[in-house]
Amino acid sequence: MPDRQDKWWTLSDEASYVLVEGEVKTVLSELAIPLIKTHLTEQGLLELWAGKTPGSFEYPRLKYKSILLALQHRFDELPEIFQRIREICGGNLAEVGAEEHIAQLKKRFSLPE
Repeated sequence: MPDRQDKWWTLSDEASYVLVEGEVKTVLSELAIPLIKTHLTEQGLLELWAGKTPGSFEYPRLKYKSILLALQHRFDELPEIFQRIREICGGNLAEVGAEEHIAQLKKRFSLPE
């Protein structure tokens, strides 16, 4: 929502659905769809992922970003991403999967070990 707060609706009967439906349609068409449209291209995704997102979503973001960069042959940007992935995942349950991801990208794109 524009104020960055969650919005909850109470639906009590069919009459209340009509009021909520209009508001939800407006929010989707005026806020959600324009926001999503900016991320429908590879460049839009890379711009979104350019920012730092600490916390639990940083690893997935870096994983998908590394795939996209590799597909675009932007290999010089990968070592920094691989390093950050290792920092995030080292010593926890995601470490094995993270190392497998890095190894698969290196193998698929014939990158140095």
